[in-house]
Amino acid sequence: MELAKNMSSGKNIVVNLSGRGDKDLNTVSKIEGIKI
Repeated sequence: MELAKNMSSGKNIVVNLSGRGDKDLNTVSKIEGIKI
């Protein structure tokens, strides 16, 4: 995020989150208000 401060707009940042996606699915759905 420190590097992002100096980047021009229009540039992309790739974030790689490693872990079990099945646990994250419920968390994200609750935050987004999506019933699964």
